[in-house]
Amino acid sequence: MNQRSFSHAVRRGAALIWLLLILIAGVAIVGYNIYQSKQQKDKIAHQEKLKKEQALAQKKAEEKARIERELLEKARKAKEDKERKEREKQEELDRERKEREEEEAARKKALEEERREREEEEAKEKAKQEEERARKEHEAMMQKKFPFAAKYEKFPIHSLTRTPEQIAQLLSYIDKVSLKANAPFTGKSFTGRDWATPKDVLKKLPDRLLFKVKNPKNQDLNVLLLLNSPQARLDIAQWIFLKNADSQLFKKLASDPKHGSIVSQFMNNLNWIESFVYAGANQKTAQGLDFLVNLVAHDPQIPTNPMKRKIATAIAAEFGRAECYDKEGSDPYSMAKVRYDYFSSSWQEGELNATFDQLQDWDMRIVCGTRPQNSGFGSATTLRWLRENCTLQEGSYPMAACQVPYRLENIFGDSIHGQDYYKPFESIYPENYSKQTRDIGSVCGGNATFGTSSACANGIAALTMGEPGHCAFAIRVNNKWQRCFSIDWKHSCHWTVWGETQWSFLELTQDFFQEGYRANLSMQIAALGEMMAETDNAAKAPYFFELATDIQPLNYAAWTSYANFLKKAFPDDVDKWKKLNEGICLGIAGKHPEVCAVTLTKYVYPRLLALLKDEKDKITAFESYMKNLKQPESDKWPLDEFLKQQADSLSASDPAVVAYFKTLFEHLLNKPAYAAQTLAWAQEYEKSLNDDTRNKVAELAMSSVGNTTMDKADKDKLQAAALIGAENSRDIDTFQSISKQYKDRITGSLPEFQPFSGELLSSGGLVRFSSVSQQYGDPLQHGGIIETSGGNFHTDNKNEEEWAEVIMSKPGTLSGIVIATTGNNHDRLHDWKVETSMDGNSWTPAATLPSPVKESVIRVDLKGKNTIARHIRVVRGGKKDFFSLRAILVYGQKAA
Repeated sequence: MNQRSFSHAVRRGAALIWLLLILIAGVAIVGYNIYQSKQQKDKIAHQEKLKKEQALAQKKAEEKARIERELLEKARKAKEDKERKEREKQEELDRERKEREEEEAARKKALEEERREREEEEAKEKAKQEEERARKEHEAMMQKKFPFAAKYEKFPIHSLTRTPEQIAQLLSYIDKVSLKANAPFTGKSFTGRDWATPKDVLKKLPDRLLFKVKNPKNQDLNVLLLLNSPQARLDIAQWIFLKNADSQLFKKLASDPKHGSIVSQFMNNLNWIESFVYAGANQKTAQGLDFLVNLVAHDPQIPTNPMKRKIATAIAAEFGRAECYDKEGSDPYSMAKVRYDYFSSSWQEGELNATFDQLQDWDMRIVCGTRPQNSGFGSATTLRWLRENCTLQEGSYPMAACQVPYRLENIFGDSIHGQDYYKPFESIYPENYSKQTRDIGSVCGGNATFGTSSACANGIAALTMGEPGHCAFAIRVNNKWQRCFSIDWKHSCHWTVWGETQWSFLELTQDFFQEGYRANLSMQIAALGEMMAETDNAAKAPYFFELATDIQPLNYAAWTSYANFLKKAFPDDVDKWKKLNEGICLGIAGKHPEVCAVTLTKYVYPRLLALLKDEKDKITAFESYMKNLKQPESDKWPLDEFLKQQADSLSASDPAVVAYFKTLFEHLLNKPAYAAQTLAWAQEYEKSLNDDTRNKVAELAMSSVGNTTMDKADKDKLQAAALIGAENSRDIDTFQSISKQYKDRITGSLPEFQPFSGELLSSGGLVRFSSVSQQYGDPLQHGGIIETSGGNFHTDNKNEEEWAEVIMSKPGTLSGIVIATTGNNHDRLHDWKVETSMDGNSWTPAATLPSPVKESVIRVDLKGKNTIARHIRVVRGGKKDFFSLRAILVYGQKAA
């Protein structure tokens, strides 16, 4: 191989080697790059793996931490639950232990209370037995020593100064003296010539009497012995008559040749003149005598016939007092003669009710002498027609007014308030107003006058009376006065003895004259007091006034004469005024609280309260009234006004007001008859007090039953008792006042029902019941019974007849009644009906209710029946059973 070839081969070999080296280097570089790339990838993969491992480790750590936290939380909660359960268990154990302790304490307290109450009851019973034993022993001793005392138990003597023995002794004197009380006697001390100078006789009479009773050793006995003398009693009656007479008219009558002998005969006849002066008010006695002498001239038999004399005297006394004349221009005595002729002839013919023969002198005045508002009702034709067409049993006359249709307009459209209502019919009913009224119709005034005249025409005592926007009347049945056609408790009687028109004074008059001799005796002794007051020995007059009011505490005229005497003779003697206040409260408040309140208001408080400078003394004076209250009046009266007068008379200082209410609550809230009205008034009066005083008074009201920590339940019990008291006394104002406080107490609602047309007349009224069961019913829901909210009542099951009576605030023409039952016990609703009434005494059937009852709402449709009423009663009869309803809703229009 040549060099060139070798060189070429070398170069080619070298080139190949370089190429190989380059290739190897390239391969190495590529390999390295691949390696590096792989290393990088591995590194990245490793890093990713590390990251994933780290993330997984972190996640596992976090999960582990979470699980640990959850386990810890769960453990904590488990521990807390365990602790809570242990705590609750312990609390439950503590509560149970406390309850056991409280129950044990309550049981021990109850046992202690029961033991204490039992001991108190035993002590009271023992004291009562001891008191009863002592009373019986005392009565036996008194009966043995004073056998006449028992006769006067119905109207006992009350005295501030006399012991029971002295009272019994006084009664024995009265009994002995009364034996000659009605013996005939004719005086001869004064003749016709003397009566012609009445002022001279009036001056002589006191001198003839007072010297005998000025300084006796036993004054009571000497006074009564004096009054045992017919001449002394005649002198007193003559003095009373002349003191109240128009001396000029009396002198004219006594000097008249035609009437002078009748005057002398009347003035000297003891029984005759006493029947005049002790039968009522002695105003215008000479005018009464004027009528009397004319009646005697009309019928000469009057002086010798006792009944005719009684009738004539009653007519004369009343006509004289009222200046009762007939139509203008006619004989002024004609009406009196018509009355006398009617009653004397009706009595002789036996046409009058049998009770006419038992009338006393005072109520004979009512029957024969009082003049109805319309003189036409006293005509002879009217009286005879009433006697022949309205003859009823005594107890049925309260319904007499119902014979007259209640019509505001006549058939021609003329209003009764105008002059043309009766004018078209005057020629048809000449002088017969009663028949005209019954046929044509009338409104309240005519109805009341018709009812009154019907009773009087038949010899039954009756009188008209006014009410706010209404006329009513009263009739006496079995010696008890009944309100008729009445819609309000605010009555104003159109006949009165002492000028006070309140209903309570009518009842006082009935009680006062119940024992006629004691009434006369009291008036005679009071007259001696008036005589003594006009002498130089006026300081001795109080004894006579006190004796008069001890003998008959209901002698209103004696109390007022006593007060007038003190006002004149001892205006600044505070002790005498205190004694008068206490005496009036002791004598009258127990049976006639309104009369007592009127007497104090008019005659005592104006002077006494001005003399009392210490507020405590005023409260003591007021307490005399409070502590003597016993039975309520038969009808509501404005006790709240009287209490307000007392409270307003005190200074506005907190201690005085609080002390007054403390005294008031202690006495009146513990007397069921007065608790309702007193509490309602106090709650209203509190509004005028400052916050601090008001809170104190409210606390006093709640603590008045002896529980200083009285809770709501106790207060509710008191309010429930007050509400029931308001229901029983028909006190709408108090009923509404308490009911409104508990309107939220009513739960649930009435079923859906369709009301009747008109207003909800029952709303704002009152509901009362034959009986109330507080065990099963809630009295504080009674107010809802007459409202659309509904309420609840539940009677007991002691009576075969149970009822619920709704009294509306005003009468109305009824369109219908909705009755809602309780939804169960419908089997108890049997033999039931609805009745209506104007006065709550006389009831008229309105509807018979379904039996058996299938619906919870019963609608009684009265549309078109012209049912006018103020009282609605749902009566359930048949058998003794419970009676309960949820609502009695009365719809209609208020009457004109």
